[in-house]
Amino acid sequence: MSIRHFHLWNIIVARKEDAEKEDFKLIVKEYQTDAIKEALDRQYGGQTIPVW
Repeated sequence: MSIRHFHLWNIIVARKEDAEKEDFKLIVKEYQTDAIKEALDRQYGGQTIPVW
């Protein structure tokens, strides 16, 4: 079976007590950018769909 038959998700999660920490907020902020969308598109040829 090829990888195309699977639905894969990349999810950023945190424990409730860590969700408001500045380090975690920075990771989310840096990941959810147009530059990351473009890099994902180049790397995976449009096979990923950022949903932030």
